[in-house]
Amino acid sequence: HEANLRGANLVYDQICNLRGLWVKAGQFISSRPDIVAPEYVQVLSKLQDAIPARPWEEVEATLVKELGGDWNEKHFKSVDKEPLSTASIAQVHRAVMHDGAQVVVKVAHSGIRSQMLSDLRILSYLVRVLAVLEKDQDYRKIVQEWSPAVKSEIDLRNESENMERVRNSMIKGGVEVEIPKPVMSTSSVLVMNFLEGFSPKNKEMLESSGVDKALFMQRLCECFAEQIHRNGFYHADPHPGNIFVGENSVPVLLDFGLCKEFTPSAKVAFSKLVYSSYSQDLGELQKAFVEMGLLINDGAKDEVRDMKIMRRLFTTTPVSKVKEKKLEMAKERKAREEEQKAKNNPQVKKPLDAWPAELVFFGRVTGLLKGLCSNLDLEFPYLEVMANAAVKTVRDSARAEHGIEAAAFPSPPSPSPSHTSATLQKRLEDVVSSKLDPESAGLQVTVMREGEILAGLAAGCMSATDPRPVTEKTLFNVFSAGKGLLAASVHLLLQMGLVRSLDDKVTDYWPEFGAEGKDAITVRQLLSHEAGLAKVGMLTDGGLDAMLDFSSMLKHVANASMDEKAVGRYEYHAISYCWCIGGLVQGASGMPLDKFIETNILEPLKLNDEIFVGVPSKVVEENLRLASISNPQMFRETGKDSNQQSVFMNPSVFNMDKVREANLLSANGHMTSYGISKFYDGLFGGLLSPQSKDAIVDSVSPDSSKKANDALENNSFGGK
Repeated sequence: HEANLRGANLVYDQICNLRGLWVKAGQFISSRPDIVAPEYVQVLSKLQDAIPARPWEEVEATLVKELGGDWNEKHFKSVDKEPLSTASIAQVHRAVMHDGAQVVVKVAHSGIRSQMLSDLRILSYLVRVLAVLEKDQDYRKIVQEWSPAVKSEIDLRNESENMERVRNSMIKGGVEVEIPKPVMSTSSVLVMNFLEGFSPKNKEMLESSGVDKALFMQRLCECFAEQIHRNGFYHADPHPGNIFVGENSVPVLLDFGLCKEFTPSAKVAFSKLVYSSYSQDLGELQKAFVEMGLLINDGAKDEVRDMKIMRRLFTTTPVSKVKEKKLEMAKERKAREEEQKAKNNPQVKKPLDAWPAELVFFGRVTGLLKGLCSNLDLEFPYLEVMANAAVKTVRDSARAEHGIEAAAFPSPPSPSPSHTSATLQKRLEDVVSSKLDPESAGLQVTVMREGEILAGLAAGCMSATDPRPVTEKTLFNVFSAGKGLLAASVHLLLQMGLVRSLDDKVTDYWPEFGAEGKDAITVRQLLSHEAGLAKVGMLTDGGLDAMLDFSSMLKHVANASMDEKAVGRYEYHAISYCWCIGGLVQGASGMPLDKFIETNILEPLKLNDEIFVGVPSKVVEENLRLASISNPQMFRETGKDSNQQSVFMNPSVFNMDKVREANLLSANGHMTSYGISKFYDGLFGGLLSPQSKDAIVDSVSPDSSKKANDALENNSFGGK
């Protein structure tokens, strides 16, 4: 404690001597109790509004120069010579105008322009030297982004324009925040109306005033969400010295000298970054990186880890839990280093090939707001608040891109059913119209009997961020419904005589499967999720990419050990079912699984364009037919571990292009509702012989059915 206190006071004294740009650096450090020692926060917080003031004579000289020798008589009834606060660029004095209006007068420090520009030159030189000496420590881009912002900030006319612009946008957006109104401005003087409030650092005032800290933070973050994600023009310096707590827990936002503006494309890209981080959409996060210009080195790419990093970036840590969080992060870092060492996979020194300059101030605002949450000791849903605004911008952009004005309401399929049941069709349309939010979800329905469509419709949009209407040709990931194709393949093998009996051993057709004592497992056990291999697919090295390589996974399953206690007992093979059945089909028929299904199921039923075992890359690239999964709230905390074992617990992983293209039919089959209806209708309406249908019914005993239902009731999703 004593050492930190001495160090903090030393840094504070040096910053006060240097002033200029170094004050801003100290302000930022003091706003991050989640990353620096509390002694530094305590001491350097004085830089936010209480650095030593400049003498009144210096302030008055600036007023005379900017407003004329009669500045006082002409404009003000009175001006307080003692400043309300002093910061890096200027200091603020309270005043009363001749009409009685309460105002504040912000006066730039004498010589501040030349000092700030000199500081920038020194800083630019230092980072250039560092980049030459340490190629992995190149901060030139940060300084290049900061330089024009600093030059703009030292002209108070720019601040006046920024303040008016943000103020008007907040009024238009109906955001509960107070922002001063400019009265007059010159390059070194800014007069604005006075607003009451106190610093959120003042814990006694927070308590005595009965401030609702969570409501205050909600309003403040909504204010910045509107600025960043809806307007694209935002206050880029929200440290506690620039934010007050007003009446009724309403935030008061001050000092608009440092503002930044996104280009329209950058605003959309950063909005996608925030929303995909919130919804844990791995594929959309990677696309957002590319759109915003963040290019990750091939050797450093890891979609699951990237998501974890982004969610941590946007997650607040109450000051009371900072120590616990730091210990947790240290343990994770050590575990990651040990994992890399075990795999002989050293950390990539330069993980980014390129990154966007806009990230500098976007990251700064995020850090400062998180720091304020930490100071208020709140576990605040920062990411959710920002994402609620971000998703609106993403939707608006997509609507403009595709020329869509309104959400897609239910419509019957085209061509219309030949024997539509009018009552059923009307009931279907009424239910969907009343239950579906067409802005955020989409669906298809097909009701078929003996080859005839009785009712059907397509409704809603392709995803929460893609407003294109769902049509009868839209492809949905049907998750485990794809297992019907896998099971049907086994029964077709029986019908074709390629498998003699369900009680045959799997090794009769797939000899390699017998490794590690699995030689007694039967086809029936494999088919019925009783082979003890439910978790085998989650034990691979190489991460997600390895699990998408079908041939490699067949070898992995063949050489894997079974769970001996689970053999003969129903345990749902959620992912591994595809590889287990795929190996059997390939061994018995001599055909790859996808080719077998195409030849023996899809072609006879004319479903080649309605069902896909691995979506063709051309269809993925065109992205005209693919609906995407939007993670519901209950799943947004799943898949949060950095290890790959939990990756498939995040439903939106199936939106990723490479996952769509993979042969993973136990979880990623893509179908239309017509396709899956026609498959089952055709399977039991002619594709399978009467003997095969009887065999299927006979093979499902009441006991095994009960075991399956019991297992489903108690599984991790609580499904029934």
